[in-house]
Amino acid sequence: MIETHDAELQKPLDFSFGFTTFAGDFNSAHIANTAKAYNTPVVAREYSEFLNGRLIFSEPEVEGTKEDSYSLFSTENKLVVSAIKKAEDKDGYIIRLYNGQFHEEESDTLVFTQNIKKAYYVDLKEEYADSIEVVDNAIQVKPLTHCKFTTIYVEIE
Repeated sequence: MIETHDAELQKPLDFSFGFTTFAGDFNSAHIANTAKAYNTPVVAREYSEFLNGRLIFSEPEVEGTKEDSYSLFSTENKLVVSAIKKAEDKDGYIIRLYNGQFHEEESDTLVFTQNIKKAYYVDLKEEYADSIEVVDNAIQVKPLTHCKFTTIYVEIE
């Protein structure tokens, strides 16, 4: 036996466990979307007064005029949306999707709530890769094979 003190557990580990059931085949369960939703926490911010020593800065209570929810686009949930971010050097958004199905080719449709000025596929450096046809503010994403992803640049009017 060889002692390996550096390989000993240094502190207690904490894990979370998710469990779901589905009566059907793996691909019909959309398990990749379920796992993404489980592993992506909802971030909420609460308004609080700012305390700086003796001074308190606060904003007056204002009645909200915006809708309770807002969405840039909707999907058929066939592909998993793994990232949405502002483009690095352009005015649009980067949307990354991947196929979480088990050995099955899959496509999806993104329907936007606003008018699309331009849309095209980009590489990971956010450089133009291929064109995308936009019909009625909807994009049909090209089919992806198992575990493949695609990145789309979308600019809204």
